[in-house]
Amino acid sequence: MKKKISFLLASLLCFGALAGCNKRPNSGFSGTYWLESHSASTVQKGFYEKIEYDVSFMEPDGDFAPVLHEMTEGYLNFTVDGEKSKYIAELYEEGGLYVYHTKLEIYGEYTFGEATYKVDGDITESITKFKGMDDNFACVESVKKIKNVYPTIQTPLNADDFVTVTAEFKTVYDGKKATLTVDAKDDVSKGVLSSVQEPTTIKKYNKKAYIDNELMLLLFRNFSYDNSLSYTFNTLETTTGTLKEIIGQARLTQATTEANSNEAIRSFPLESYIDNLGGRIPRKFSCFGVTFKTTGEYSQDFAYAYYANKIEEEGIVQNDTRHYLIKCFRPAIYNIGYFVYTLDSVTHER
Repeated sequence: MKKKISFLLASLLCFGALAGCNKRPNSGFSGTYWLESHSASTVQKGFYEKIEYDVSFMEPDGDFAPVLHEMTEGYLNFTVDGEKSKYIAELYEEGGLYVYHTKLEIYGEYTFGEATYKVDGDITESITKFKGMDDNFACVESVKKIKNVYPTIQTPLNADDFVTVTAEFKTVYDGKKATLTVDAKDDVSKGVLSSVQEPTTIKKYNKKAYIDNELMLLLFRNFSYDNSLSYTFNTLETTTGTLKEIIGQARLTQATTEANSNEAIRSFPLESYIDNLGGRIPRKFSCFGVTFKTTGEYSQDFAYAYYANKIEEEGIVQNDTRHYLIKCFRPAIYNIGYFVYTLDSVTHER
């Protein structure tokens, strides 16, 4: 039971992105696509980017994310308060490093049978420092703070079947070793995170391709996008202190224009504000889909992300999209549906 809870907790908490730490020739990265000049390989002094996302739940669509078996109304459901929930990702330069600061706030409620359990401000916040493309975006330090509510069983009977986990995870990378320290804030949290109560050191963590768990979605902006994209890497799962192997690969689904072809490109019509392209207007994003999945006997998909490949406005195609993450689907606990993050605005000045 403890293993199952740890795995489910890991699924809930991992909204971050993964960062490669091999030498550049083996990394597969083709550019720094949050920069106007994609070929810049060093950390750019004074760089700043802030992306705000709307947060919703469910949005079933077999084209963009597979319909989950439990996505029909069941015993356990969740409703997001879209007015209060938000996801913000800031990327900036500080002291010669990139800093990636993300904050996810969730408001809403679980419904189980005739009862409800309120989620009033779940927080998952991370601050991750890493190097530029010359150093293969190698991670230096990653800190994540969480206060997360979730049910411990799929058919909760009352409030006692829900727990709140509050903790801080800190990973420091030094040469060929990574050291994870977990500070659980109360007895419940200590019980759930009992396998990582003592500092954990992973030696030779970067023996093969490696990406820090909080940098995954960000760093997948930096690949060339085509149907052959497939990148296998390790990441450190902070709730268990173990390395996990992950594959990020092109999500091929049947193209709507050609019945017999498979394609990873999808179109998203979306009203948004992007300061380097103009104000809040309807835009048509040509997006490249990526599926993230674990490997091994119990392999499973845990995210579906869509990155801007082109933006078309009034018939004019703009290629300088910086590969923004436009939309992301994350299965919720027990596969009761998806949390969905949709780009709302982008700014490049503080």
